[in-house]
Amino acid sequence: AAVRINPAPQGEVLSKAFALTVEGKECPVYIARVAPRDPGRRWKAMDDKKNSADYYELAAFATFDLDGAVEARIACPEPVRSARVLPSSAGIAPAVDGRTIALRIPGPRHLTVEVNGDWVGSLHIFANPPEKDVPKPDDPGVIYFGPGIHEVRRLVVGDGKTVYVAGGAVVRCGVGEDEKFTISSYSGLRNYAPSIELRGKDISLRGRGIIDGTGCPTHARNLLFVRGEDIAIEGVILRDS
Repeated sequence: AAVRINPAPQGEVLSKAFALTVEGKECPVYIARVAPRDPGRRWKAMDDKKNSADYYELAAFATFDLDGAVEARIACPEPVRSARVLPSSAGIAPAVDGRTIALRIPGPRHLTVEVNGDWVGSLHIFANPPEKDVPKPDDPGVIYFGPGIHEVRRLVVGDGKTVYVAGGAVVRCGVGEDEKFTISSYSGLRNYAPSIELRGKDISLRGRGIIDGTGCPTHARNLLFVRGEDIAIEGVILRDS
């Protein structure tokens, strides 16, 4: 099967919990913050609004394109006692050998691999279909983020525009020092306009890269806001939204 794996951009910290190969090719495994498993810490994340982003655990995810069935192998730092692939309706039975898990992915789909019963620190696999009609970087109707790390504070996208986040690109959203804000009646914290706003008609946000909200303060802003008609979003990953 044809497999396309985009390298991680320089400066991106990767997961040490898993190492993944697809058809023998190394595939970067990224880190994502997720809600903690402990109910007490989850409640504190909601009640302690100012510091809610401090209550988290780490999961991992990987993304690649494929055309047909592929063999994936996952190496873990500890011996694997059990492994399962979700959703169970996919019918994928992993094979375990020491610290390695092998599975056959029959085609494009999103999967979660749960190791040793750890349902929080799982590996999420985004196996995408091949991209079609990839826009050109110099197209005047395209806002193009190529491979690498990009810093964005506020991006408003209007009629007829395409935002393209290429594989191997991480768009890091943050808050500028001089940005206008309001005070939230819910949290008492500063509220800013969304990082990326799709407002209008015939707009698309697509690609195989990552839009990252890790750099935004707690409750400060929404990562993505959509309002309009004929707006399509496909393929990109929103992290810490």
